[in-house]
Amino acid sequence: MLVKNNSDKPAKVGRYSVPPGRTCDVPGEYPALWQPRAQGLRSSGVLTFPYYPPTEDAVEEAAKSEEAAPIAEEPIPEAEPFVPDDLTQLVHIGRGRARTMDAAGLMTYADVVDAGAEKLDSMLAIDRDTAEEVVEDAKSRT
Repeated sequence: MLVKNNSDKPAKVGRYSVPPGRTCDVPGEYPALWQPRAQGLRSSGVLTFPYYPPTEDAVEEAAKSEEAAPIAEEPIPEAEPFVPDDLTQLVHIGRGRARTMDAAGLMTYADVVDAGAEKLDSMLAIDRDTAEEVVEDAKSRT
């Protein structure tokens, strides 16, 4: 089985040493390949096995596709930082209830409206009328 070393340092697999950037033919039943050390090098990307070298056709196709499609570098727009709404501004919502809502994923007035009164009354242990007032207040603020 071919084992490829993807790092810039030699990698040791049992009694086999794989030079950096090279491949080594190791018997597939060789027990050291299946030991935790070799499997750790495999999962971290240092070793690739079984390694299948690219065929000439695949190399030619990759070269053609790179020539045919030039990559245009466009600046990536910076995302605006997310600022949650101050839910304590809603009627009947204090710091404790706001923390409970935040833990449940309700961070904006729109989240409160989407959740609805039924979810709020069960989450915050408040009556249905109070939950509906909170949702109406959130609607007016969106």
